[in-house]
Amino acid sequence: YNFEVKLNEKQVKIRDEIQSILKKSNIDELRTIEEICNNNSYYIEVLDFMIGKTVEKLDEVHIMDKEYFESLKKNLIDYLEDNKEISLGKYRDLIKSNRKNCLILLESFDRKKITKRYENKRTLA
Repeated sequence: YNFEVKLNEKQVKIRDEIQSILKKSNIDELRTIEEICNNNSYYIEVLDFMIGKTVEKLDEVHIMDKEYFESLKKNLIDYLEDNKEISLGKYRDLIKSNRKNCLILLESFDRKKITKRYENKRTLA
């Protein structure tokens, strides 16, 4: 079967709205699924469609633009190739963000097997 999901006109508008919000967000403004969808089933449905394509799901609560996520991932990999390991504090300084958001991002990298945590440091997995 060659089955492809197509969004209707209303869903395309919702997709564009979600994408616009996420594109404007940076590491200091991690968005939550609840904040984006506000328990609106249309938004939830469209967001589910977007995850993995243009949206990266960091954990059960937080999401971000996939391109932005990929750029943060590349920066971390480049750093780790040169320096072998990184601490939460060093990562916070590297991307100039707060500890809470850096931890959410690093834990997401751990779950995706990009990094591996041991004690208080991370290395490439």
